[in-house]
Amino acid sequence: MPFKVKVDISDARQKMKDLQENQLPWTIARSLTMTAQSAQGAVRKQLPSIFRLRNTWTSMNIRITAAEKKNLVAEIYTDTSNRQTGAPDYLPRQDYGGEKFPIAGKQHIAVPTKFLQALVSNGPIPEGLRPRVLMKYADQAGTFTSRRGKIKAMPALIRGMEFFLQRLKGGDYAIFGRRPNTRQPLPFYLLIPEARIKARFPMEQLVEAEVQRVYEENFRKAAIETMGSDLLRGTGIYIRF
Repeated sequence: MPFKVKVDISDARQKMKDLQENQLPWTIARSLTMTAQSAQGAVRKQLPSIFRLRNTWTSMNIRITAAEKKNLVAEIYTDTSNRQTGAPDYLPRQDYGGEKFPIAGKQHIAVPTKFLQALVSNGPIPEGLRPRVLMKYADQAGTFTSRRGKIKAMPALIRGMEFFLQRLKGGDYAIFGRRPNTRQPLPFYLLIPEARIKARFPMEQLVEAEVQRVYEENFRKAAIETMGSDLLRGTGIYIRF
């Protein structure tokens, strides 16, 4: 004998509509942001093995933009430009390679010599051994003025040395130092008009690998936060993760 069954699914339809319009976009945005944060951490972790960092400035300027429900895109990017000198973001050149030119009216790029690198044990070059300071030290007979206007003495490592510019046979200049009572000049910096930067910072590959590694798990976690709640209770719909 035929019979009819009437089922009211309006509540389920409303919850499914809310799921599609509100909860699912939030889940995707949340999972994208979590993945960008993970990629940011992976890039920062690799920096010390590639560069000699004087401080945390480069690491802190690996930044992200969080995804939103209305904009399902999360970004990871570098922001290492120097707004005081006008120097552009230097990390992209480390990723892809490219030419480097002097900035802020300067005519040369100062390249540390092997002698200087050995002097600092291949570590970060301190302020007292940078080109600007060495030349000021030479001009001011043993002291130099810091950025805050204070007079500072040079490190004991090179105190008493005489610094000067000298033109090389090829036409470039170099900053040399000479110890007291000696004639042998010691090379600190080679000054060149431009430099070719080799790609050595595989940021794109690092981000791609991290995204592939963590996104599925991040989506699962974000979905549990949203769809693992009481949202679907009473609808007859179940989602298993």
